[in-house]
Amino acid sequence: MVITTSRLAAIALVLCSVLSAASAFPISNKHAATTPNAFSAENNYNVKCPDMCKGIAPVNSTYFFCRDARLGPKKLPKLYPLNDITEPYDRFGGLCAAEFLAKWTVNGAYTYPDNNGFVISTSNVPIKGNATLQVGTFVDRFGSEYGSFISPAEAPYPQRAIPPSNLNTSKDLPLYPFNYHVYKVVKPFVVEAGPIAPYFGQPGAGTQYHTFSNIMTLIKDGFLERVDLKHT
Repeated sequence: MVITTSRLAAIALVLCSVLSAASAFPISNKHAATTPNAFSAENNYNVKCPDMCKGIAPVNSTYFFCRDARLGPKKLPKLYPLNDITEPYDRFGGLCAAEFLAKWTVNGAYTYPDNNGFVISTSNVPIKGNATLQVGTFVDRFGSEYGSFISPAEAPYPQRAIPPSNLNTSKDLPLYPFNYHVYKVVKPFVVEAGPIAPYFGQPGAGTQYHTFSNIMTLIKDGFLERVDLKHT
């Protein structure tokens, strides 16, 4: 059966509407047991890349992988809810560190996908549509509140198709480890919603919400409120 672009967009809208209506996000103040990433790709780097940091100039602190902030924190989260979100996670998509940077950066900076990272249809148009996030919906974000992308809360990190640097704890916001922020919708607002394209060596396929104002503005205007997660 041939699926037209309009049909794909309709499917995406139905999916996103269902997700946006779900508000039962399991907020918990209890720490999950600390669990090592025993079977994750993080522990298998030395198989393909015995000298993982070869070709990487160590210009940042030891907090970062290979002392390069672009590669994210050296240690991934081990406490709830972040351990569930980032396990399993192969930050370099099967590449060594230098190969990863060579593929995904230009002049030292990450390049980002066209069409705001939405999946592209066979007709070469992004699969997205307007959806309304309803009161009580929980969403989250890895990154600055001056950005304009959010996801359904607790979506797996690989499904977001964002770089490992989004996991860096901001020195200005130490109370938000791994730059992770959770929000509750307190006033309905419209977003562009659709499936996420693969990028940065990650599979994507999650759902993203592109907001028409940045997150900080949505908070100030009373559409979102911050949720305090006790995961530190």
